[in-house]
Amino acid sequence: MNVIFGKENLDQIDERYTALELETLLVAKDKEPITNYAIVGPDSGLGSMLKLKQFIPVHEALIRNYKKQDWNFCLQAIEKLRGNIDPFMDTFYDILESRIQKQMENPSKDWSYILDLS
Repeated sequence: MNVIFGKENLDQIDERYTALELETLLVAKDKEPITNYAIVGPDSGLGSMLKLKQFIPVHEALIRNYKKQDWNFCLQAIEKLRGNIDPFMDTFYDILESRIQKQMENPSKDWSYILDLS
């Protein structure tokens, strides 16, 4: 699995693969945030392609609801997604779950889904 940065680069991926939105990063105060995407595809055969297609909408809903801070939905979606796309994605889901738990325990009024790395 690969990660690409910026929506403008999505046209470079082969049609057999799917881009799943991961995070949006702010790398410099004077720049626009950049969204990164995991490039996932069938690792072997028709079965894995069908399984991947089944979980893409769940992942997309997870990201939408993460941005809206619907933490309960996100936690339920993460449970459905773990073990069903790619081991790297499971690591991403673990990180996301940790961020959600921290926000639920200690809510921040100025929380943003954009990670400020500047």
